[in-house]
Amino acid sequence: MNLLYFKGHPPNFGDELNWYIFESLFMNDEFKAVEPQTYFMGVGSILHPAYFERFSSEKGDPVTEGTDGPLMNKAVVFGSGVREHSLDYDPETMDFRFVRGPISSQQTGAKNIADAAYLLPLMKEHAKICALPKKHKISFMPYFHHAFSLDYDKVAEETGVNIIQPYAEVDTILQQVQQSELVIAGAMHGCIAADIYRVPWIRLRLKTHEANPVVQSVKWRDYAESMEMDTLSTIRMENENTPDIPANAALQQELIDALNGLSSVTPCLSSDRVFDERVEQLADEVRSFSKDYGIPINPVRTILE
Repeated sequence: MNLLYFKGHPPNFGDELNWYIFESLFMNDEFKAVEPQTYFMGVGSILHPAYFERFSSEKGDPVTEGTDGPLMNKAVVFGSGVREHSLDYDPETMDFRFVRGPISSQQTGAKNIADAAYLLPLMKEHAKICALPKKHKISFMPYFHHAFSLDYDKVAEETGVNIIQPYAEVDTILQQVQQSELVIAGAMHGCIAADIYRVPWIRLRLKTHEANPVVQSVKWRDYAESMEMDTLSTIRMENENTPDIPANAALQQELIDALNGLSSVTPCLSSDRVFDERVEQLADEVRSFSKDYGIPINPVRTILE
């Protein structure tokens, strides 16, 4: 069985959660011993036509037609979400254990629980990270496509805000999130990580997100509804983002002003009741998957028996 997820260059935190979580939850040798044309879909908005084409076994990197690599003849879906497309798939080839939220459920007919990132509390490392003391009043995590388009040293200098880079090591990001009193994030999994560590959060929406508003709306609504959140606290940027730092002076100043004026924005946080329910539901799904596929849960890395 192969993990199937988007592999960014540089790596993107939300996507990198896949190996971080699933290579810890399950015993790797047994996981990999399952039929190599079976793919495991976890964290990400990857219920998308492009992901049902030919893929290599190299951590789910797409390959072009005619190159080596097993064809996907079965997919196990464990918390993935849809994008803007309706899906066309053969039900015989899909094992939907659960999907991210109600919108994904409507398109697939599968039950929804939560984003698979909410499996993090099932890992022993989670308790260690939760024990870390608060260190940052506010942390800001940019969307990975925008990680190199602003002078974040300057942003930090003028706001006193800690910058969490989305391409940093997963452990480093989780630790910095836990050590923050408030997280502002341009990426959905930056906000999800904050929610998991019970840190209030605010979404930052750049104007470039408007280029694909359907995708942005679908995945954020899907997530919010899964956690029974009616509204999402959002800061909207009006200036365009480009790859060129000097050209982004107006956007950079707008971000600095927004980070210095957060007192008027009420942060989000899912309720403890919903959070606890979702983690318990996910624990049941891990046990069920382990039993059905004969893949042992890793007793060294998880709190599950």
